[in-house]
Amino acid sequence: MDIIQAQKLVNIQMMCLLLRHHKELKEPGTSRSSMSIPRAATISRMTTIPQEKCDLAVEERSATLKKEKLKSALKKLERLKRESNLKMPMKVYSVNDSCKTVHVNQRQSAWEVCQVLTEKFLYRSGPDWTLVENITDQQIERQLEDHEIVYGVLSRWTADSTNRMYFRNNVRKYELFRRPQQYLPPNDPYVDVVDLSRESRDRIIEDFFSGSFKTKIPFVGLKAVHWLKSGRKSWRKMNFVINRSGVYCAPKSKNKLQSLSWICLSRREENDIYLPSNNREFKKHHSAPTEYCFVFRRKAGEQSHSSRVVCVESEAQFRLWTNALRRLEHGKKLLHNYNTSREWLERRSRKQSDLQRECPVSDLQSNFQFGQERASLVLPDIDDNVGDLLAERFGAAWNNGEEGEEGEEEEGDSVLEINLDTDTEGMTVLPQHT
Repeated sequence: MDIIQAQKLVNIQMMCLLLRHHKELKEPGTSRSSMSIPRAATISRMTTIPQEKCDLAVEERSATLKKEKLKSALKKLERLKRESNLKMPMKVYSVNDSCKTVHVNQRQSAWEVCQVLTEKFLYRSGPDWTLVENITDQQIERQLEDHEIVYGVLSRWTADSTNRMYFRNNVRKYELFRRPQQYLPPNDPYVDVVDLSRESRDRIIEDFFSGSFKTKIPFVGLKAVHWLKSGRKSWRKMNFVINRSGVYCAPKSKNKLQSLSWICLSRREENDIYLPSNNREFKKHHSAPTEYCFVFRRKAGEQSHSSRVVCVESEAQFRLWTNALRRLEHGKKLLHNYNTSREWLERRSRKQSDLQRECPVSDLQSNFQFGQERASLVLPDIDDNVGDLLAERFGAAWNNGEEGEEGEEEEGDSVLEINLDTDTEGMTVLPQHT
């Protein structure tokens, strides 16, 4: 019976095909040769092809076309952004929480923005000024390197973000190049040397970045045992190693012969390294074993779960590992930034010497710069907001001098007297002018 039913079905399919071809032949513009009747074997093969597979193939082709169109649209959008050179407003805070707003374009580096901010805040320009990205929710921050594009950092912030950008004078910005012996491994003979000669310092810096395989100070392959935060307030000792692709960790094994199962903790191109904004508060908040902590945070992540906290045992280990991770992330760009700052200092010193030859002025006049409403004192060895503090004292002393002229003059007839001997801020003592 099954064979008979199958034959009936084949006959019915043949009749349907014949009727369809007969109708097509009756239509104008069709030829008999082009509308030949297929054989039974061909018909049987055609009937076995499922319709679902044909639909899936069509859907896949349409999906791939949509993806290609989306990629081309994104490329066009990126090209338009680069050509348009968009600007973004950035609010920058100083040490005393005074705020200035600057517009940053897509090509401005952190070094260029710092030069603009020194003019905005009326500070003395110098190579140690830096931008600091502060993540207030997690109590961490990081210093932007001179070559980093500020627009890219700001574009990663969300609309409701409470992050801040600070403008600070960090005297340790180039300490890696000024005192490189502090960032050497513990077994290096130059670690305990206080004053290095210029030749030794240059040789160590060269070994940091461009030395040979035998002399280059390694950061790849650096191993140690540190604490990794594994819970809300729980820490676990882990083995850490630095590889060219990032940082890997593995749990401690009781059996020394057993091989460790390394897990990728942080990839070089996906994470940034942050430090606590306040070491004691950070240690208290996270119940850390020591105050020497650093944080791996995803570049595109605003959530706290995208961060991994590592705690090291001593300050020497902290300097060693942060320096190694900094060189791993930025490489020879750090050396290029340092050389650029030195060239900038040389050009500025030559310009100042030429100006002094052309129009010499007294020391007091060269130290004061008067603005529209107030005077700001600029000294070469004074950092951060000390210039504003001295300016306030200068104004107060000047007002006292004017009031003394209206009333009875005291002994000495002092018009201006600034005494900073009892100052607790650690500032330079100025001589008295009468």
